[in-house]
Amino acid sequence: MLMMATTAAMIEQFNQNNILILEEMGYEVHVLGNFLEGNPISGERLEAFKKWIEAHHGKWFHYTATRKPTDVINNTKAYQYTVRLIEKYHYRFIHCHSPIGSVIARAAAHKTHTMVIYTAHGFHFFKGAPLRNWLCYYPVEYLLSKWTDILILINKEDYNRARKNFHALQTVYIPGVGVDLNKFGNKNRARIREKFHIPENAVLLLSVGELNDNKNHEAAIRAVAEIIRERKIKKEVYYIIAGQGHRKEKLTELVHALSLTDKIFIPGFCEDISELYAAADIFVFPSHREGLSVALMEAMAGGLVVACGRIRGNTELIDENGGVFFEPDDISSIRQALTELLLTDEEALLKKGAYNLVKIREYSSERVDQISRAIYQYGGGKKIAECIERLRIREKLGCGNKEIIVLSVGELNKNKNHEAVIRAMPLMENQNIRYFIAGKGRLKNDLQKLARKLGLEHRVHFMGFQKKIAEIYQCADIFVFPSKREGLGLAALEAMASGLPLLTSNHHGIRDYSVDGETGYIFETESELADKMTLLAEDAVQRTAMGLHNRTAVIGYGLAGVHERMKNIYENLEKTNGKNR
Repeated sequence: MLMMATTAAMIEQFNQNNILILEEMGYEVHVLGNFLEGNPISGERLEAFKKWIEAHHGKWFHYTATRKPTDVINNTKAYQYTVRLIEKYHYRFIHCHSPIGSVIARAAAHKTHTMVIYTAHGFHFFKGAPLRNWLCYYPVEYLLSKWTDILILINKEDYNRARKNFHALQTVYIPGVGVDLNKFGNKNRARIREKFHIPENAVLLLSVGELNDNKNHEAAIRAVAEIIRERKIKKEVYYIIAGQGHRKEKLTELVHALSLTDKIFIPGFCEDISELYAAADIFVFPSHREGLSVALMEAMAGGLVVACGRIRGNTELIDENGGVFFEPDDISSIRQALTELLLTDEEALLKKGAYNLVKIREYSSERVDQISRAIYQYGGGKKIAECIERLRIREKLGCGNKEIIVLSVGELNKNKNHEAVIRAMPLMENQNIRYFIAGKGRLKNDLQKLARKLGLEHRVHFMGFQKKIAEIYQCADIFVFPSKREGLGLAALEAMASGLPLLTSNHHGIRDYSVDGETGYIFETESELADKMTLLAEDAVQRTAMGLHNRTAVIGYGLAGVHERMKNIYENLEKTNGKNR
């Protein structure tokens, strides 16, 4: 497959885990990007990345794409090169990133009939964005969504807009690009402070990000300068801005002009990033625009309290328990927010930092990797023949791809509790959910009457006994197991083996192999069942991720393993020769 972006740094910084996942799945990964211009990382690091790609049995390619939409010549050459590359290697699918890179990728994929996944790391049009951004970028993304097989969004605002207005075959939300929580356990504050001659009892502010106009470091520098000059803060205040980019010289000149070279440091790109977070007390994030910032997530993983702009992405990560907001365009607003934190007692700051540390677990690389693996399985790894067979069976049942098939297998009796699922269905707004029950029993007429009473006669289907139950599992999306009592639940185990996520009632038999949030969800009430069913129905990637997990988790319950254990029991019985009678 081909992983591509405008700049190679986008792949190096945010997609190495994805490459490892794809390698694990058996793909040879090729990387395409501009390795010479526009990269916010060092040339040495890019050379190391090339060697890393080769070490993982991949190939890397340079093309002339640039971030400028007006650079028609270089971006056209990049498009032509991409088409030639696809025609040469016949990629199974492309995963593209960045606005220009995604335009080139999707145009080339459309021309060559190649499947494409696009991760948008934050649309340039958003609530509060300049009109020119909407006029320039929105029409392009709208039109190219029609050439997108899977569109991945990393913040809720973009996801909700894309799902409502765009035309990708599948629109998916994932919680950012993932942050390695283990990387930021470093509590050694001393080394960085000694390096910059910062006293231990001083307050250290930290920003991390490319030195460009969007990151808005100048406003933060001016706000910090005003705080230092006002002398309202009893402790000394220092500020480090880590990163590199075309604004470094201008920002350095500003610090000199403000006579604060002993208080504000711009060291460029820093390899020891975890130590920077460990040394700091407050994270400052003044960007005008972000998708879902890795730097901000890393600061949270480092247990830091945050002062940041009230913009898309930031408002998903930070709330009043973990920091304060300011208006990025207003220096006085930045100054007031920082002053509020600087006047807060140390214990309260630590409490806010601890809150961020807990909250960021939802955005861990482990969780994001699980979802990414499911996306590749769902988008790039499914065999065409399997998809066609699944569609054939669904059409036989009167369903297309839009409908969500919820399946139960079991006798129609009081204990199996199919009634609970039928009663839960009117609580859901999603009219595409269809409930199929495979099994027979004396309660069939009562359940049919209940479905008619609730206006569900076209959404609840009684299939009777099914000889080819494996086919039914294959075409379903969710398995629901509402029993009041079970020993172990063979049907649920079969569903797991078929790669289905589970919705199960909370009874003792299911607890042996069902883990809430991993195998699916456990529910207590009908309203909770409705909520969980809606959650799974509207998130195909989560369903796939849980289904993949279940296929592995159920191995211990396989027929061969059970046969082996029974054989051991019988052999042990023969050895005792009835001695315990």
